[in-house]
Amino acid sequence: HEGIHPDIVTFGKTLGAGLPISAIVGPASIMDCAPGSALLTMGGNPVCASAALSFLDVLLGDDLARQAREKGRHLEGRLRRILAERGGRASLHVADVRGRGLAMAIELDDRESPERFAEKVCYRANQLGVVVYYVGGHVLELTPALTIPYGQLDDGADTIVQAIVDVADGAVDDDKIRGFGGW
Repeated sequence: HEGIHPDIVTFGKTLGAGLPISAIVGPASIMDCAPGSALLTMGGNPVCASAALSFLDVLLGDDLARQAREKGRHLEGRLRRILAERGGRASLHVADVRGRGLAMAIELDDRESPERFAEKVCYRANQLGVVVYYVGGHVLELTPALTIPYGQLDDGADTIVQAIVDVADGAVDDDKIRGFGGW
């Protein structure tokens, strides 16, 4: 995406479909080394290795990278459209919608307290049935499953925007989110 061609790439988390495994990919000139240097705590676990191979079959067979690109464009477009249609105070609190594939971000802008606003949006979205987190103090992180159906993407986008509208309209006070920080 950025025109960068790394010597080594590391993978983790989703590779094991929920099981602990990671991988390092690089050229033979770097990767061919003494076998002892590859001994790790989880090295060679056959169950995790099997899960990773199965995941790679699904990733490639179902063309999940293409699906993520298409669904990401759809989600970003939907969020921008809803925010434009809803207008008003909610739009004033959204500085940016961006992402790559299905790793999306909604950057919130609340002049008084952006982190507090983000906490309230997460709290309200959860009340409405969507789990969303914030990072960096004021950015909502959206990372749905690559296999999510379009209808669920639309419902999630609608719900998140509704949460932003509700918080902008004062529906969540500071006392409600006490103890829910960190998300």
